Parts: sequence; C-alpha cells; structure tokens
Amino acid sequence: MVVNRSPIQPIRVHKAKPPNNVGDCVFYTVGDRIVYAVGESCFVLDWQYKHQLEVRHHKLPICNLCIHPGKILAASAQEDGQIIVWKVTTGRKVATLSPTHGTQLTELEFDSTGRYLVSVGTDKSHTLNVHEWASDRLAGDALCGPKRLNVVRYNAAHQTVVVGGDAVLRWYKFEQAPGAAK
Repeated sequence: MVVNRSPIQPIRVHKAKPPNNVGDCVFYTVGDRIVYAVGESCFVLDWQYKHQLEVRHHKLPICNLCIHPGKILAASAQEDGQIIVWKVTTGRKVATLSPTHGTQLTELEFDSTGRYLVSVGTDKSHTLNVHEWASDRLAGDALCGPKRLNVVRYNAAHQTVVVGGDAVLRWYKFEQAPGAAK
C-alpha cells in the first residue's frame, strides 16, 4: 500500500535556556499569529508577513502565558508571580496586576468571558486566585493543598473553577461578593 503524504519540514527553532520551558506557552491568536514566550520575552510571530514582534515587559523569565478569548490580548507571568496583560497586535501593555502569589505560577488562564484571569501559584498551599484583571482587583482566592497543580479551567456560566494535576480534580464555586462590581 502506497501512502501519499507530505513531509513536515522544520522552519524555525527557538531554544530556551534551562530552567525555562516553552511547552505550555505557545498559542495561536488573531490572524493566525503565534504567541510564545522564551526567557524574559514574549514573541508574536506573523507567518503571512514573515514578521516577529518581541514584547519585553518582564524583568524575570516568563513562567506562564495565556490568550484572552477575544484573541487580541495575552497575559504573561514572570517567575515572581507578576502578571502583565498586553495587546498581541502591538505589544502595548494594557494592565499590570498587583502580585498576589509572590511565587512562580503553575497555571494562568482567562475565563471564557475574558473578564477574569485565574492563576495558581507554587506557594506551599498552591493558592488559586481569581483576578478581575481590568481593575486589578483580587476577586477571590482558595488554598488548594500541598501538591503541585498544573491544570486550571474556569467556567464563567457556572462560576466554577476546576484545578488538578495531583491525580485529583477539585471544583471550586466562585461567588461574587455582595456589592462587587458586575
């Protein structure tokens, strides 16, 4: 049997220096651009125009990156837990969140509406934080336990957050505090 297949050719390699890892920090965004992080920089690669934008808002290596559901914003976190939200089309900084973890983050994700940004730290209790990022407000938090977590998903419709990675999935209900902005 003859199988017709097209070869897949490597066209670009970007090697990170240890302990940096680019594994979970690669995303497609608006206009099929690719956003990824290496060291202290984020890159937005535009294949169509063969152009790459380097975004340098961090002073420490980036440990996590995520894309807003609208695909025009990204959030990146450096090793000390500082989170910066920026536009993928220009690299312009949109928001800098007050550090709430004080440690590296294992997870960072926008909720499906784009209003909230969820983070999990590597602190002793692996704190889960829900940020209302546009106003730099910590909207909620929870202590998730002593084992490292590497999965977080936020369901805005049900106001639940699921975390896992230690052979256990945990669901948390996120309720808006009375009087909180909606």
